[in-house]
Amino acid sequence: MTCVAYISQFDLGSTRAVREVVQAIVSLLHTLSSSSSLTSSRAASPPSLTASWQIVLKVLQHLQVLFFRHLHYLADADRAFFVDTVAEFLHDPHVEVRQLAGVTLSGLVQCTGGMREDNPVAAQVRAVAESLLAASGTALPKRRAGQPVPEGFADQIRTRHAGVLALAALVRAHPYDVPATTLPLVLVKLAHYAEDPVPVGPAVKSVFAEFKRTHAETWHRDILAFDDDQRAVLVDMLVSPSYYA
Repeated sequence: MTCVAYISQFDLGSTRAVREVVQAIVSLLHTLSSSSSLTSSRAASPPSLTASWQIVLKVLQHLQVLFFRHLHYLADADRAFFVDTVAEFLHDPHVEVRQLAGVTLSGLVQCTGGMREDNPVAAQVRAVAESLLAASGTALPKRRAGQPVPEGFADQIRTRHAGVLALAALVRAHPYDVPATTLPLVLVKLAHYAEDPVPVGPAVKSVFAEFKRTHAETWHRDILAFDDDQRAVLVDMLVSPSYYA
């Protein structure tokens, strides 16, 4: 991990070198993922984050640094490669890794200009989100007290959570502004999943809480980016009793 942190601080000189480094990092992450998953599957109780997963989390942080440092000569295809690489970890069985993958995607979107219409990074992240949410289905299987977990429930929750984190990345890329043609639609889409089971619902509510906090001082201006229906959804999310549950 120290080696990755060291490398991320230097200009590697070419997109080919950057790709090779990222591919080596991803290979390391997958190796750690496999060994940690095997250890976890043998445990009698839910394991805490292992040393290997602490390394995974740290390396994901440095991927964003590597991206930003080489952004000036990364072509669209190279930027897409970074997004695909990070997006893989939205599917991780560990919630902590999925969350950090979402945060990293937000950083990639923000440093490439946010959700402006000509930003392919933002468009790619949004496409990832839409694909994951579509794959998670329209309704989650019902869980009943005292009954076994429905078949496919865990996978469906994980996929839904991954899609929500990708959408949340777009919102978090704009802590102090509201792109009128894009961000309101993303927030309305997120609101649809606010009552889903843990960890999906709490992830949605966390995004809205953060949005409310970072836009408080400019809300008199930011609210103008929303139409009447969008405002109704936003107000319901920010002030309803379920928001504070």
